Amino acid sequence: MKKLITMMAVACVAAPAMAALVDDIYVARDSGLVRQMRQSGGGITTVASHAGDGSSATAITTQSDGDVIYTTANGTIYRLNQDCVFQQNQGGFGSLASVAVLSDGSVIAGNTGGVVYKRTSTLGFAGSFSGNGTMSDLAVQSDDDIIAVSKTGYIYRLDSGLTTQASRTGMGDLLSVAVQGDDKTVFGRTSGLMRRVNADTLADLNSNSLGLFDSLAVFSDDKIVAIRDNQVVVYNADLTVDGSSYNAGFGDLTAVAVNSEDNIVMGNAAGQLWVINRDTFAGESYVSGLGNITDITISSIPEPATLSLVGLLGGGLLWLRKRFMI
Repeated sequence: MKKLITMMAVACVAAPAMAALVDDIYVARDSGLVRQMRQSGGGITTVASHAGDGSSATAITTQSDGDVIYTTANGTIYRLNQDCVFQQNQGGFGSLASVAVLSDGSVIAGNTGGVVYKRTSTLGFAGSFSGNGTMSDLAVQSDDDIIAVSKTGYIYRLDSGLTTQASRTGMGDLLSVAVQGDDKTVFGRTSGLMRRVNADTLADLNSNSLGLFDSLAVFSDDKIVAIRDNQVVVYNADLTVDGSSYNAGFGDLTAVAVNSEDNIVMGNAAGQLWVINRDTFAGESYVSGLGNITDITISSIPEPATLSLVGLLGGGLLWLRKRFMI
């Protein structure tokens, strides 16, 4: 599933420099609990948590201001602040399966009945689209066009108003979608075929068939990380295999994301969460006992020590936000 990194940087007029970043990892669980985790040394600690409506938390992402958006199997969309404090929710959307956010903070959510909903940044009504089959995943291109894929083999490109711009059928049981930096789209399906299509017409560019692809994410250089069963695989941008980047033994992997350092963050059905180096697969951090992980998203914030230093240096303080859809 796609994961949205919200990245903050700080610049100071007196001493311009990039702030050191801390990655907050937000984990959605089958139990309905959402956890805010933070990498610290070789471990990952829980900072805060939120319990929703008691059903599975199915998908999670963040808005540009760092607020957290997640969906549930009972059809509720939740908005939390960065510390997992409840802000608001809206229900009655059927069983929700996927979520994404546009550049203005508008929320896009897909359900198991083939409907894609658009809500404002504060969850007010903004439209809907009726497609075919469970909308298993969503991604957003740089112009806010939306890519929606379904388990009945449909792929749709919708504009930000949910008007169809392009579509394809007969694509198999689609599970996951991710958008590269040039808006080319990569998706995986249960038959094991990963496809890469162009940004506008969705015509095929590349494909690779190496097994089931449950979830995808994109690195800053447009390489792709995919999980399948207990394995994690890194592909070049054109879907050729990066031969040095392959490992196994991680249990039943269910979710993957990429952090601000281009390391891989992934979780499994047994509640284990790893941060691993993408080139060596060496473990950076690990935690267990989280319960069945259904989705992961990451928000990168300036670490407190950096903010204190910037404050001491004085001058104008400029907040810059950079968003990556992975």
